[in-house]
Formats: sequence, structure tokens, C-alpha cells
Amino acid sequence: MAQHLSSYRVPALCEALQVSRSGFYRWKSVKREVCAVDKAVLTAFGCHKGRAGAPCLTGDVRAAGVAVSERTVGRSLRKQGLRCRHKRKFRHTTDSKHNLPIAPNLLNRQFTVSKPNVAWVGDITFIQTQEGWLYLATMIDLFN
Repeated sequence: MAQHLSSYRVPALCEALQVSRSGFYRWKSVKREVCAVDKAVLTAFGCHKGRAGAPCLTGDVRAAGVAVSERTVGRSLRKQGLRCRHKRKFRHTTDSKHNLPIAPNLLNRQFTVSKPNVAWVGDITFIQTQEGWLYLATMIDLFN
């Protein structure tokens, strides 16, 4: 509407777009400045490479000196069209197309042994605890 003010009169534009004249003049008088909260949220969002949401960003915005709640930060994110991007989980894959030497299969699925210290087998696993992941490695003599 603002682009066509030079060609058409305000009442004609308002009638064509079905808006009130008072609403148009109110919209025109409002200053379109980015508020301090939005600036702080955008800065913090950029620092986290777009991977942080409102709960995490709230502390950073407060540290920047802007008193906000988590809800206000969430509203600011929505208003600016910013959405948290989740980091993809790392997927372990087997690389079978390599030229590295492959160890020979000495046991060939023969797990019965006649005397000790002939064949040892091992395994590794991981266990989730409250402190994080723990790794468990075992070595067992097949004779036992």
C-alpha cells in the first residue's frame, strides 16, 4: 500500500484492500525498530549456531543484561521465525570397502579347546550409567 501512495489516494487504496483508514495511519505511525530482546535473542541464537532453544537461550540473554523470561524468549524466536535445529545423531557404519589387512579367522568357529592358554576370546560392550557411558572389555580363555 505504501508503494502505491504516489499513484492512488489513501481512501481508494483502503477500500480496495478492505482496511480502515485509521488502521492504515496507525500502522504508518508505528516505528519499526527491532527491540532489545529480539536483538539479544538473535545474537545468542547465532552464538549457538542455531542449535539452542528458548530454555538455553534465556540464560545467555539474561547474561547480556536483558531481563527476560523463557516464555518471552520463545515468543521472540517465533516472531523472528527462528527454529532450533537438532544435531544429527552420529551413525556408526561398517567400512568394508578398504584395502587394510584383515586378520585371519584362526578359530573358524571351533570353540572347543583341549588345554588352557590355546585360545583367548574377547568382547567389548558399553553400559549407560548416571555418570555417562562406561566401557566393559573382557578376555576369556576358551578352555574355561
